[in-house]
Amino acid sequence: MHVNVFETKSDEELFILYNQFLEAEKGGFTEDNELGKIKRNYDEYFGANAILMLQIELTRTMADRW
Repeated sequence: MHVNVFETKSDEELFILYNQFLEAEKGGFTEDNELGKIKRNYDEYFGANAILMLQIELTRTMADRW
């Protein structure tokens, strides 16, 4: 069963992950940061929908919190 990993992150961690997402939009995801590692797990679970689900879950978690 899939769990939204972003819900367990602190506000500071979400800020960092969101900045990593903005960088990924410019040049692609990389596995040398936390978001890239999360994306790899999303690839395994969601396949072609991985980036969409990552974006939805990240932004939903931030919006719910703030």
